[in-house]
Amino acid sequence: MLFCNLQLEGPRPHCPPRGYPATLRTLGSHLRKCRIDLGLGQRTVAQRLGVLEETVGFWARGLCRPLPRHYGGIVRFLGYEPEPGLPTWPGASGPSAAGRVRARPSLTFRVLGNPGREVVRLAVTLGSQEVVRVAIYDVSGRVVGEVPGEVLPAGEHVLSWTAGGRNIKPGVYFAVLDAGGQSRVAKFVLLR
Repeated sequence: MLFCNLQLEGPRPHCPPRGYPATLRTLGSHLRKCRIDLGLGQRTVAQRLGVLEETVGFWARGLCRPLPRHYGGIVRFLGYEPEPGLPTWPGASGPSAAGRVRARPSLTFRVLGNPGREVVRLAVTLGSQEVVRVAIYDVSGRVVGEVPGEVLPAGEHVLSWTAGGRNIKPGVYFAVLDAGGQSRVAKFVLLR
């Protein structure tokens, strides 16, 4: 019998795990990379940051941005400021931090009458005139509906989304508001 003794020289090729970001362009890619590097699940990251597991998923997919109160925890988790060139990270440290922090117009978003049936009412408060879009997601992250985008003036507004006539089952859903480059998420329960 003939045996072959073959030895390969050089480093072994490295294949990144599935979902590992090729570039770090968004907050979500920074969070995903750190989570994978540490071998943590999304649930563990959510617990460390004091948010829902779904919220970390939304951040990772770029569906919304964190609230200012979460920035400190995100910086501590990552060990660095993920977007130092952007002026949207309050509480940043360092000599140029004051120049990077700016006040953002107030934006609030919530579901009225939660849980709801068939028609879901969404309350939006804008600090300035903005184009407002709302997408409705199920717990698997699939878009199941949307409120058509429209320009709204500063102030309080109530938008409606009708779930009737669709194959929408009772359960937990997320309304994701996008207005002027800012995002907010409101969780709601749909009953039949």
